[in-house]
Amino acid sequence: MQKRQGCFSTVSLLAVLGLLATLIIITWVQGGMILASPGGLSSQAVRGQPLHGVNSHAEIDNQCQRCHAPFWSPDTMADRCMACHDGVLQQISGQSGLHGQLKNARACKSCHTEHRGPYASLTLASLDSFPHTIDTVGFTLSKHQKNYDDSALKCSDCHGDSVAAPFDVGRCDNCHRQADAAFMQQHVADVGTACLQCHDGSGELANFDHNQT
Repeated sequence: MQKRQGCFSTVSLLAVLGLLATLIIITWVQGGMILASPGGLSSQAVRGQPLHGVNSHAEIDNQCQRCHAPFWSPDTMADRCMACHDGVLQQISGQSGLHGQLKNARACKSCHTEHRGPYASLTLASLDSFPHTIDTVGFTLSKHQKNYDDSALKCSDCHGDSVAAPFDVGRCDNCHRQADAAFMQQHVADVGTACLQCHDGSGELANFDHNQT
């Protein structure tokens, strides 16, 4: 009598492995999810308006090919980022704006991360790693390491919830009034509230014209 091999025979195991390999190849070629996503995409919408018909990354959660190129493609992930975020590409090409001043502007993942869930921020920038200098963003943090209560300065202390939003210079006034309200009241009365026209964070006055006072 011939001995039965059962469900774990060599042939059946090879068939299962072949099926799995086929599924992986198909999903890879199609640019879809490879069996399981590493995590949900962010639903953050900084601009409040669609970009190339998409309000947030969460809307393309199952369209992996929008960001991930197959191995045979000459595209990098940065290329696919720029295909959608064409405003960033224009900054880099014209060496203008924030991205146009960064030395490695196409290393998107160094500041922008994904697959951390729908409520996660798309921008991760720390004071230790971000090139917050006069040459890159027009303002150095050499004199802005701590708050007046001696706590370490955080990005949100100056930029609020989003570092991608335009900087509100009113935050300078609000913060410095905590240290010397009388001085700030007189200072604003004398020279106005356009702080960045004279101050670059170095402790020295920049582009200051006594004839304008």
